[in-house]
Amino acid sequence: MAYLIRRSQVTPQQADWLTKLELAAQHLLELINAVLDLSKIESGKLALHETQVSLPRIAAHVVSMPQRAAS
Repeated sequence: MAYLIRRSQVTPQQADWLTKLELAAQHLLELINAVLDLSKIESGKLALHETQVSLPRIAAHVVSMPQRAAS
């Protein structure tokens, strides 16, 4: 819906609000997916595999979330 609203003429302030709405929605979706994955793990329907991760990349992403929301 935010995408469709953005396609109409919006003020710069409304565009900023829509950006924050889209970021919040994306974060909520990621949180829901994480909870669903945990549920699958607990029920034995999802197997975990070891893999390399980039801690600096993860940390940068976490730090950027409140910064993007505040702007």
